[in-house]
Amino acid sequence: MAEISQETYDRLAQYWGRAQIMRRHFQDFIESYGGMSEAVAKGNGLRLETYLSFWMAGLFVAVEGFNKLKLKDARCKNFSRSTRMT
Repeated sequence: MAEISQETYDRLAQYWGRAQIMRRHFQDFIESYGGMSEAVAKGNGLRLETYLSFWMAGLFVAVEGFNKLKLKDARCKNFSRSTRMT
């Protein structure tokens, strides 16, 4: 297997970091309303879904990069399997 450059690892870390930022926004948003149900009940379902979608998209990109580099981690493998579209 070819050696993976530091630049490649750094890029993967950036994608992971961006996904984590969106996770934090999602969690903060939910907490500001006291829960997911409360946010939706107050007419914020679209905003909630937007944060969730962008978080999942960022996480998916990070996991795909992880897999493409043939790195090994059970959590990434499980996430990748559970999100495959058939």
